[in-house]
Amino acid sequence: MGCTWEFGNTVTNTVPLPLDPFQGTPPPGRHSIEHLNSPHFAAQPNSALTQYISKASADAGLNNLNQTKAYKFGEINQIDKKLAVSYVESLCNSQRLDKMATTLSRTQKQLTNILDLVQKAWELSAAQEKALRALLYHQMISPTTSYHNIVAKSLAWISTHRSQFHLTKFATNDLIKATIHSFLKDKEHKVKSKYRKLVFRLTLKCLPLETLADLIVDEFRAVPKPAAIGNNILATIALHRSVAAPLAGKKNVKGGNTGFWKILETELLNISTRIGTDRNSPAWKEWEETCIAKDRAAYPQDLLAPLILTEVGEDEGVEEDKGPELHNEEEEEEEEEETEEADEAG
Repeated sequence: MGCTWEFGNTVTNTVPLPLDPFQGTPPPGRHSIEHLNSPHFAAQPNSALTQYISKASADAGLNNLNQTKAYKFGEINQIDKKLAVSYVESLCNSQRLDKMATTLSRTQKQLTNILDLVQKAWELSAAQEKALRALLYHQMISPTTSYHNIVAKSLAWISTHRSQFHLTKFATNDLIKATIHSFLKDKEHKVKSKYRKLVFRLTLKCLPLETLADLIVDEFRAVPKPAAIGNNILATIALHRSVAAPLAGKKNVKGGNTGFWKILETELLNISTRIGTDRNSPAWKEWEETCIAKDRAAYPQDLLAPLILTEVGEDEGVEEDKGPELHNEEEEEEEEEETEEADEAG
């Protein structure tokens, strides 16, 4: 006698069925869904249940793989609609869980990256460092009453021009302030050393004041050079040359004190004591005119000036160096090795 099987029942004394459509016959009373992907599965197309499952699968948003599983499940003999729908719903829930797991994994990675950024100390970008170095270079030729305060002056400039440096939170963020202050202090003595060496080299060339100023402004102005250099900058450069003149020709010990910055500070202090600290006052304007006149008398314009200018560009590399924005860290390290530390302390 043959024996066939239903869900949870065993029926005897029936005509034997053909070979079970699954690979191997499951135990009586139980169908295994694991057989749905069997290559021996016999499909029964065009059945009403299959069409019903097709619509239910589409409504549930099943992907292609899960739709195929649902179709095959519905082709099992004696499966009713309720059981088929339950299976479709289980596939749908499984699919949703897979999607949620993928989203959760992606979100976890994003949160990890955000946490790393939050915990990381704030730092300057390469573009910001470049702009800050250029600002320090510009301070070398800006009219001032002391070169001890160039970092403070730079910070004051940044606070009123925050957007130019992409530092909109500079005024309220102490970490940003401290980082910038540390950077400027670290670069200050290197910039001052480079400026002093350039002034010494050009002083030995005995250039007319306008020629000297053109070369120095090309090197140290942070913005495009003006059509005409003002008296305030001309007088500043003339004062620097007057201090450098007796020092530039001396043989200096590497890392030694040339005395330039100490003498310059003394000169500025004496002038400020005599006429005040307001560089825009009439007294300072008069001093500028006097200083410029003395320099022009000491270094008169002559026909050799164009030739001297060419020689400076070729021999010293002044014209070829396009300004502070092109000075890289390697060049600054070389400058640091030769920096007169005693001058900086003074």
